[in-house]
Amino acid sequence: MQSSFEHINQLAGKSIPFTFFISYDKRNILCFTDSELEANGVFFETESNKKTNKGASPQITEKSPISRNSFQEAFDHVQKHLHYGNSYLLNLTFKTPIKLNCSLEDVFKQSSASYRGYIPQKFTFFSPESFIKISKEGIIRAFPMKGTSSVSNDPTGQKLKESIKEKSEHNTIVDLLRNDLAIVAKNVEVKNFAYLAKIRTGKGSEIWQMSSEIIAQLDKDWPGRLGDILEKILPAGSISGAPKEKTIDIISKAEDYNRGFYTGIAGRFDGKELDSCVMIRFIAEENGKHYYCSGGGINYLSNVDDEYAEYLEKIYIPSI
Repeated sequence: MQSSFEHINQLAGKSIPFTFFISYDKRNILCFTDSELEANGVFFETESNKKTNKGASPQITEKSPISRNSFQEAFDHVQKHLHYGNSYLLNLTFKTPIKLNCSLEDVFKQSSASYRGYIPQKFTFFSPESFIKISKEGIIRAFPMKGTSSVSNDPTGQKLKESIKEKSEHNTIVDLLRNDLAIVAKNVEVKNFAYLAKIRTGKGSEIWQMSSEIIAQLDKDWPGRLGDILEKILPAGSISGAPKEKTIDIISKAEDYNRGFYTGIAGRFDGKELDSCVMIRFIAEENGKHYYCSGGGINYLSNVDDEYAEYLEKIYIPSI
């Protein structure tokens, strides 16, 4: 249901459980109480409440990625600003027309990820990336994810750990998220730095993703200010870049589409605690057609061929 950051304040302040979806540009906010979720056929699941569904494996039967030349044009635009010093890291994304062998709801039911969401006739996602978690004691944790390599080419993840380019991206995002949390909380600390997780993609392949954990302490009255907290730290640093405001402006000129809810966040407040994610690995439905949104981080060390390959590799459905 169409909502606002103030409505999030009110619901959380009254300890009412609800699920929310916030667009990348923060202009569209949807909130659903538990009864409204069921009435609207909306789903949001985490590892703690994920259901196992049996059925045919969803597949992308056809895709029409942007050409290497078109990718080069966007990449060159970003690199120009990186070399001018207008940005240090930018997340460049694209919208790829695809065809599926099933419905969007079937994709949701059969996909496998840490976080999954579905809104009828709008989108589904299957994201490996947490955004923030908040405990009932007000401990806020962020999990910036930046840095990718293919397990087939990097079996132990050592190449990713040693990559100057990937480490530079990750360090930039960790620093950005530390600053973001400092806006809303105190005692900010990096707890678990640059750990690797193996993520299963389609057709049996796997990728490494690099993440860190950052923790801080919110004031005791945080539930009544949850909407304000989210508004101040969005959009997520891992899918925008640094410095955030200028980088977002560069993104708007480099990308030829409106991200909408892609790279926004989704989450659930259970009446006491919050769990949320970044909406990546995302399929949008528009006028009966489907589009897969994907991309990656670009810095001054980036190689266009490597980035184009990563964009293509991220168009997948991880099946159960």
